Amino acid sequence: MNVIADITMSLDGYVTGPGDDIGHLHDWVFGGSATDTDPRSSTTGIDAQILTDSFENRGAVVMGRRTYEITNGWNGEPPFRVPCFVLTSQPRDTYVTENGTSFEFVTDGAAAAIEKARAAAGDTDVSVMGGAQTIARALDAGLVDELHLHVAPRVLGRGIHLFDSIDREIELERYRVEESPWATHLFFRVKRADPTR
Repeated sequence: MNVIADITMSLDGYVTGPGDDIGHLHDWVFGGSATDTDPRSSTTGIDAQILTDSFENRGAVVMGRRTYEITNGWNGEPPFRVPCFVLTSQPRDTYVTENGTSFEFVTDGAAAAIEKARAAAGDTDVSVMGGAQTIARALDAGLVDELHLHVAPRVLGRGIHLFDSIDREIELERYRVEESPWATHLFFRVKRADPTR
């Protein structure tokens, strides 16, 4: 079981533009850019395989409150179907959606959320996703085993930057690279997870 931080970002390191606009960052998830004459379809090729793989061995998810709120809890239809732990300073009751995804709101930090997720996931992986601050905190605390970055061929210039709040050097070992017209997928192992180094 691994704790895997997984996020899409622009070439210059932003996970959203101004006003939480994700623009075309996630075109790889939807099979390309939408136009008036060519609406988005479904994911294909290597993008589809990577998306399928990310769901296949996922036993729990950790995310930030901002991600949860921006998606409005996926309007009651989240794609996860596993326990989700939402980092927040505002307590809320745990609830379960119709498709069986549970949301538990964790107020005592990233380490506590990941510990709960590990317990829920058992032998499967924990996915830390949806939020630059959440992923940065987990990386900075040495809680992440792998980092999966999906780099969109976009330069945003401003917005929310993925690595702004990391306070230390983190050494990574790249073990896989995949490409499509919509993203370059980079897979890293975190070589030094000790925050005291």
